[in-house]
Amino acid sequence: MRDRITPNNQRTLELLADEAIFGLAADQREQLNALLPKTPGVNENCMQAAAAAVHLASLADKFEPMPTALKESILAQARK
Repeated sequence: MRDRITPNNQRTLELLADEAIFGLAADQREQLNALLPKTPGVNENCMQAAAAAVHLASLADKFEPMPTALKESILAQARK
């Protein structure tokens, strides 16, 4: 059975997203702390992980590929 989005779940996700992107004011932090126990299906770190993934994806084209010899050396050391 799929969980329904409740007002508590919705607000919790909104606060977690704001926390990941902007940070929270003290009153928002208090509200989030009060809501988290009421929303057991919500992972407190979900928005942090999503924000990090989006950030890393946005950087992908800004890096040069690792030199092949270095990559092979690292992989060989990891196999030991």
